[in-house]
Amino acid sequence: ATLPRPELGSVPYGQIITSCSVPGTVALTFDDGPWRYTSDLLDLLEREEARATFFVCGGNMADAQLTGYGHPRLLRRMLAAGHQVGSHTWAHPDLATTGEREARRQMWRNEQALVGILGLLPTYFRPPYLSWAPETLDLMAVLGYHVVSLDVDTRDWEGDYDAARRNFETALEGLDPDSSSRLVLAHDIHERTVYELAEFMITEAREKGYDLVTVGECLGDERKNWYR
Repeated sequence: ATLPRPELGSVPYGQIITSCSVPGTVALTFDDGPWRYTSDLLDLLEREEARATFFVCGGNMADAQLTGYGHPRLLRRMLAAGHQVGSHTWAHPDLATTGEREARRQMWRNEQALVGILGLLPTYFRPPYLSWAPETLDLMAVLGYHVVSLDVDTRDWEGDYDAARRNFETALEGLDPDSSSRLVLAHDIHERTVYELAEFMITEAREKGYDLVTVGECLGDERKNWYR
């Protein structure tokens, strides 16, 4: 809480953001990582010259079993490639039920990890399970976070990838990219999301005339405002 928390830009703080505002954009977001598949996802995004947003859990990087995956290096790679890194708490609790003290602890621990690795404090946050209480939003306003939800849930975590592809396709059906945009949820902790669904979404979005961008970009927020 002692870190400076100026409010940057015009995107609201402490309020739920459910959609993009820049037409012609699709913002792919990947939650819960970094994980063993994230490096390959970054390779795909690099090949496709697409940008994405990663809402990360610092606890993944602290787990001794996961040190072999080079997670700090992956986060630095995300940043260098122009992707956006946001907070998803330290250990993925349901903030609607944790109470304010634990919610603060979860946010602070993740901040310490991200500042230690990147030297930056994200201004974008997604609540685990897309679950929050009114006091959660009050806390995020105090801590200086934009609270990101979605308007397309692939439901990839259910493991039905035919359904996940349909969910994405349906979300783009009948839309004009000159006047529409989409904010999409997926998870880079799931193998088939990285090796099947991600490329499908990139191809499908581009065929329909959309650019693959970060959440900040799809909201018209300058890159300098994504971090403190």
